[in-house]
Amino acid sequence: MKDIFEVLIPFAVFVMVIVIVWIASREKLAKARIRVELQKELLSKFSSSRELTEFLSGEGSKVFLQEPLRNSANRVIKLVTSGIVLLAVGCGFFLAGTDKEAAALFAAAGLGLILSAGVSHWLTKRLGYPEQSATSAGGSSRL
Repeated sequence: MKDIFEVLIPFAVFVMVIVIVWIASREKLAKARIRVELQKELLSKFSSSRELTEFLSGEGSKVFLQEPLRNSANRVIKLVTSGIVLLAVGCGFFLAGTDKEAAALFAAAGLGLILSAGVSHWLTKRLGYPEQSATSAGGSSRL
């Protein structure tokens, strides 16, 4: 029975990672579909090509056509919280004394995410990305 678990546990971790990536990609695709539907509905409101040309040459088209801003602070917060959770799981494995390899793996992944958050924050500051959220910039952070 123990041999079965030794084979299934690494496979289960691999499947879990695949499921998480699949869920994240589906969410991103759903947001893109919503944005496209919104753009289609707005474009269908124009009755003539002249109205559409006037709209596309104006300021409204820049907001309409640009990708929504991503809030860098939210991204950093997500990385830090994920890193803390993984680090806590690694500490839990270590303190339980059940599986030192899993403890090291989770702790390393947690520290890696926290380090990644620090680098993302530093790059955001260095490259001069705005600190404001997408909703205060006139865009929508929900899409």
